[in-house]
Amino acid sequence: MTISVVIAAFCGEEFIGEQIRSLLGQSLPPDEIIITDDSPDERMMEVVAEFLPDPRIRCFRNEKQLGVNGNFEKALSLATGEIIFFCDQDDVWKSDKIAKMVAALEKSPEADGVFCNSSAVNGQLVPLGFSLWQMRGFTGNMQKKFVSGRQLEVFLKRVTCSTHNIAIRRRVLEYALPFPPLDPFYIDTFLGMFIAAHGKWVVLDEELTFYRVHGSNLSSPRSGTPGTQCAAYRRSRSKKSFSRRVEIAGELLRRLPDDLPVGKKEKIAAFARHYAVRDGYSSSFFIRALQIAGEVMTLRYLNYSGSWKSIAADLFLFR
Repeated sequence: MTISVVIAAFCGEEFIGEQIRSLLGQSLPPDEIIITDDSPDERMMEVVAEFLPDPRIRCFRNEKQLGVNGNFEKALSLATGEIIFFCDQDDVWKSDKIAKMVAALEKSPEADGVFCNSSAVNGQLVPLGFSLWQMRGFTGNMQKKFVSGRQLEVFLKRVTCSTHNIAIRRRVLEYALPFPPLDPFYIDTFLGMFIAAHGKWVVLDEELTFYRVHGSNLSSPRSGTPGTQCAAYRRSRSKKSFSRRVEIAGELLRRLPDDLPVGKKEKIAAFARHYAVRDGYSSSFFIRALQIAGEVMTLRYLNYSGSWKSIAADLFLFR
C-alpha cells in the first residue's frame, strides 16, 4: 500500500524540521510527504528548503491564505497514497509509527481509519508524565466500549482521535470532502464522528507520537485541573462550540447514506438536540436550572456530554 503524509502548515518554522526528520526516519517510510503552507511569510519555507532535494517531499505555498479547512483540503487533494496520515507540524513521530498503524489497517481491511495514543511532551520534548488519552478522558471502560463496536456512541460523547495520530484510507475522502464551512472547525472531530458512523476505526493502544503541548496548539486537550476545565468551558462557549456541534451533526446526517442503521441517525439527531438545548439556555439562573433539569431527564447529558460536570458548568459558569 502506498503511503502519504499530509501537513497543513502555518507558521511552523520552529518545529517542522524536527518533524520532517522523524518522518524520513520511519522504519516504513512514506511514499510522499505533502506540505501545504498557509503562512503569511516565507520563514517556514526557508526551513523546509533543506529537505526539498528528497523527491518524496512536495511543498506548496498557498498564493492566498486558505484557513485551516482549505489548507487541509488542499493537502488532501494533492495526496496520492492509498493510506493517508495526518501530521501536525510541531510533533515528533516514533520511528515505528507508520509501520504499526499500516499493519493495523492491513489486519482490518474493512476499517476506514486507525488512531493511536500519544505521549504528551513540552516544547523541548520532555515527557509530561501522561498521554493524550489520559488528557482527553479515554478511559479503559471507554476503550472497551469502543472496541466492542459502540464507536459512534463513544465519539458522540467525546472524540479522542486527533489530526496528529490518525491515518485514513483514501476512500474516506469520497464522503468526507469538502469539509463543512464552519469557523472554527476541528477536522479531527468531524472525521472521528463520520468514520464512527459510516465505517469503522481501528484503535492502537500504543503511544506512537511525541505530542507537544504548548501555547500555540490549535486545540488544547482537556486537563484534569478544575481551574483549567472552567476556563476551557468558558472558552468553548465564547467560540460557539455548542452551535457548531449542532451544525456538524446536521452535516453528518446530510452526508451519511440512506441505508445507515436507523439507530445511528437517531443518536446523531439526539446529540444535535442536546447541544441546541444547551446553546439556548436562559441567562436567568432559576430559569436555566429548570431548563437543565428538563435536559437531565432526557439522559442526554449522560450520553452526549460530561454528565454531572457539564451540568454544574452550565448551571454555575454560564455567561
